Amino acid sequence: MERSERLRLAVLYWTGFIAVLTALAFVIFIITGLQDDLRDANKARNALVDQVRGLGATPVVGPAGKNGAKGEPGTNGKDGSNGQPGANGINGKDGSDGTDGKDGAAGSSGKDGANGKDGATGPQGPQGDKGDAGATGPQGPPGEKGNDGQTCPEGYSLGTAILGNRNALVCIQDQTFGKG
Repeated sequence: MERSERLRLAVLYWTGFIAVLTALAFVIFIITGLQDDLRDANKARNALVDQVRGLGATPVVGPAGKNGAKGEPGTNGKDGSNGQPGANGINGKDGSDGTDGKDGAAGSSGKDGANGKDGATGPQGPQGDKGDAGATGPQGPPGEKGNDGQTCPEGYSLGTAILGNRNALVCIQDQTFGKG
């Protein structure tokens, strides 16, 4: 067998194999879908059977069993005997509506309750507007006699200096000679 013929047979073989696998996958897909549809149909039928029974009728089909077909319907049970009537008499007519009653007297006022606890001190408010000036107070006693206005602090002496084109009095620091 030649190489080209072997290659052609291998291609045919693999193409057929892939086609068979594809067909098999498609069949499995269809069967799975049919199983789901059957399961949904059985659930719907069972719900319909329950609904018909709930309405007091006898359904034509029974619920689907897990292990085979439905069984035959059972026989009806015996009717029970009626109970004895009670000793109650005949009901009377309804009475007419009554009239509204009069308002009652006003109640007395209650006692005052105990005073509550003081609340916490609130934050300080904003400063108010400035008030009017108060009256002038009485004159105080005279003070001690002060120093002359042209004195200097201790360790300074009064001297003159020219500032700009004017003479001025200034305090000049005293110089101590001989201290080192």
